[in-house]
Amino acid sequence: MRNLLLSCLLGLALPFQAMAQSLDAGVVIGNESALSIAIVPMPYEGSNAKPEFDVASVIRNNLNRSGQFRSMDVATITDKPTQGSDVSYASWKKLKQDFLVVGKVVDAADGNFSIEYELLDVAKQQNLLSMKMPARSKNIRRSAHQVADQIYEKILGVRGAFDTRIAYVTASGVGQSIEYRLMVADSDGFNPQTLVRSREPLLSPAWSPDGQRIAYVSFQKGSSAVYIVELATGVGAAAGALITSAAGGVTSVHQRAAARVGVERIAGRLDEFAGLLRPAPASSIAELEARAAAAAPKRARGVR
Repeated sequence: MRNLLLSCLLGLALPFQAMAQSLDAGVVIGNESALSIAIVPMPYEGSNAKPEFDVASVIRNNLNRSGQFRSMDVATITDKPTQGSDVSYASWKKLKQDFLVVGKVVDAADGNFSIEYELLDVAKQQNLLSMKMPARSKNIRRSAHQVADQIYEKILGVRGAFDTRIAYVTASGVGQSIEYRLMVADSDGFNPQTLVRSREPLLSPAWSPDGQRIAYVSFQKGSSAVYIVELATGVGAAAGALITSAAGGVTSVHQRAAARVGVERIAGRLDEFAGLLRPAPASSIAELEARAAAAAPKRARGVR
């Protein structure tokens, strides 16, 4: 049986397209002051093939997972308007709902969809948002994440992070058969993609500022080193030997990484990749070095 170990989960994540299955990322912290919100089912009203995913369900799960909202159980929703003009505010007020989201999915050009929705303030009987979100037929989950981001930001005044990706490391198997994987997935754990497989430990994945690459620490050549992998192609190579002493500092790490990656044709031109690395917070690089340095003695003793 596959043993999944989540060893590193990054808060910094980036917009991406969907691909396959799901990782259970349903970590929810209870919040007594969570706002009540009803996400009314959004029916598909069109003649094309029905969307693969339930848009309202994706939005509902996103907001619940944030801990800032408490959505109404869909099984208890009997009134199902699809537009604000059909809403009976008094009914939703009796149900003690602070906010209400209504909408529908309709056809768009080239076999795609449009998510038409409204965000309503029940107490004020006011329309807060009225939007039409384009949705590609094969990527409607991402559009649903974007709708959740818009709702989150409109109510709380803080940018949402549902339309993002996470990077993490898994380990499966035992003993000599253990395999490590560097993976990325949507913020809710869906659509996982394996970028790197290795028999040696993979540590500390970190995003490049443009979100096109991930740097990580590996022992695949017997000693700790920083590697960089391209998300679009899955191509990766060493980014330069990891400096485990204070000599050289962060700037040296950047320069060596850029030079090595340039030589191995990952980024194309040296100056381009150096420019990507340079904005990275110094604390992130320092933390990467510290983690690898701490792990190196264990690796030398054969401890995994």
